[in-house]
Amino acid sequence: MYCQKCGQPLEDHVLFCQKCGTKVLPPQNAAIVTNAIPVSAASPVPPAAPAAMAPTGAPLAAVASVAASAPVAAPIVPLAPTAAEPPKKKKKKPVGCIVTLSILLIVLLGIGWFIASIFGLFGPKDLGVHYTEKDYQSAMAKIGTQVTFDGMTGDELRDYTKDLKKSGKKLSVNDYTWTHSDFQEKHFELTPNEATALLNEIAPGFFWFQSQQIKVLSNGDVEASGTLLLQKALTDLYPEYKDKSPYNAISKLNLYAVGSIEITENKLTLDTKVFKAGPIIPVSAQMLNDNASYFEALYSCVPGLVIHSLKVNDQGNFVVDALIPQKTVITEKNP
Repeated sequence: MYCQKCGQPLEDHVLFCQKCGTKVLPPQNAAIVTNAIPVSAASPVPPAAPAAMAPTGAPLAAVASVAASAPVAAPIVPLAPTAAEPPKKKKKKPVGCIVTLSILLIVLLGIGWFIASIFGLFGPKDLGVHYTEKDYQSAMAKIGTQVTFDGMTGDELRDYTKDLKKSGKKLSVNDYTWTHSDFQEKHFELTPNEATALLNEIAPGFFWFQSQQIKVLSNGDVEASGTLLLQKALTDLYPEYKDKSPYNAISKLNLYAVGSIEITENKLTLDTKVFKAGPIIPVSAQMLNDNASYFEALYSCVPGLVIHSLKVNDQGNFVVDALIPQKTVITEKNP
């Protein structure tokens, strides 16, 4: 390359002529090569020998002629650098999120079960004891009591009782007058099915339990389950304790017990081996045995009723000897 003013030979890439100081301009037909390969596959053209230096003060035309006579390199097309594709990131499974949601679901279900148990939304334990209308009628025939309720008796009263039970309506014993008469000594046996039918059907509107089942085990122990209507029992049987009870928010309480039971002259004796009373009521089996007398109100509320003996025989039936009223008349106090 030569200075365009004085013709001085110049090294490549100099910016000013070392002789005259003129700014060096690159030739118009020169190509700047940067990380490129020639398009043509032909062998590269060897650089031409430098032309004879123009004398000092040579006209610009002569210099231009010398520059024009230099061979022109084949055009070179720069290649755009190819960036390597970044590796694809594997999608992580949200394991932690799934575990958290699973734990939350279990906790919520547990809380729901706990609340439902407190308010008696779940039924008591199913012991597999199921009764029929025939079982109930057989039990009533053995007892022999004729009940009259607000003028209804017999089949009319039975139909009313069934409808009352289906509706779930509860009546308070304190709102009615109870008259018992014609007491007779009775001796009879009740099968577990008959006993279960009697407890559930004789007075469902007044009774303090529902969904009861009674089963006699092979060793003579009695297995029992049912739902205690706690607030109704406190109101009807133990009004003096109702305001003192710490469980006034609980209306129903599922009960389950296993043990022996015996009644002699209205005195109840329990030998409870297992007792469960809902999820929060802290009552042990021994506590139940020590306070058995409180349950005597369930039958002593009938004036004149005397249970001389109640126990389980070898056949798995309940043997009863009792003084029982044969006539009971129930009338509303303020109709």
